[in-house]
Amino acid sequence: MAEDAAGARLQQIADELDGFERLFELRNEATREVMAGLGGMPVKPGDFMGMLRGATEELDRDPNTRFDHERLDGLLDELADSYLSGSPEPRAEILRLVHDRHGVRNHMLAYVHRAVRLVRETGDELWLMRALAGLCIEDTTVDWRDTLLVVDALRSAAIEAGLDHADHFRRVARIASPEADGDGPSTRSVLQRAARKRYRSPIDGRIREGP
Repeated sequence: MAEDAAGARLQQIADELDGFERLFELRNEATREVMAGLGGMPVKPGDFMGMLRGATEELDRDPNTRFDHERLDGLLDELADSYLSGSPEPRAEILRLVHDRHGVRNHMLAYVHRAVRLVRETGDELWLMRALAGLCIEDTTVDWRDTLLVVDALRSAAIEAGLDHADHFRRVARIASPEADGDGPSTRSVLQRAARKRYRSPIDGRIREGP
């Protein structure tokens, strides 16, 4: 009975994420239109970003295309919690649910960055666990180098907050995928490496000590 309810809830989340997927695509179309409008003319990076912001703000003025960031983060919080508490089958379903929606999948590292910020602000291990779950769900499928950078930031935030980063990283590594995507490392190996006391930062290459 509980499994049926969990499956029904996952379907509800999937339906809502389909709506966000449409909004991601609309923003991608707006970006393409801005680039096409330039016609190859050189433009300063700041001016280009301003043009992109203007296109996004235009979409957000319309209630039908407005992006509810808080709602999306709430759905991803729910998926992260379900991933952590679930068995292998529902975890695999969560990965399929996200990976089939490219805009949502590409947003996952932004979600993890948000959780890292909340670890720093609150010191609450809830956000550490959600960040780790987000990494498992994204599963190094966008760019594994970006994954290394956000893992480094998460490790530092957890240590600064006085959280036992090593124990949390190891526990979540056990339910992370052991399979690598392309030439990069697997999510499991990335988390296991970051759990070590002596750890080489992917940002500056320096050896960092943990508690």
